[in-house]
Amino acid sequence: MKAGNIETMMLSVSSPSVGFLDERSARVRLARTINKDIAQTLREHPGRFGGFATLLLPHASELLTESDHAFDELGLDGVIVETNTDGEYLGDPSVAPILALIPQ
Repeated sequence: MKAGNIETMMLSVSSPSVGFLDERSARVRLARTINKDIAQTLREHPGRFGGFATLLLPHASELLTESDHAFDELGLDGVIVETNTDGEYLGDPSVAPILALIPQ
């Protein structure tokens, strides 16, 4: 970061996020672990990093729980949501209730 004159770097997980796991409960545990690890890095290096939480599409209940935890408890800066998980895209009607919660 120093060599590239980068003051702050945003941390997140790229595709396939937690979607490569078959079991829903395993996805939930991995997302929580990732988010806690990112938060720990932010605490250890204040001002050097920001972090985006990994969320669990298409699992609405778990997504909302993890989102609350990421913002309220961990202090993360935003979220990462895959555009396609288990063959369901963001435009799929099953995802609409989740997207409706996002402030416009």
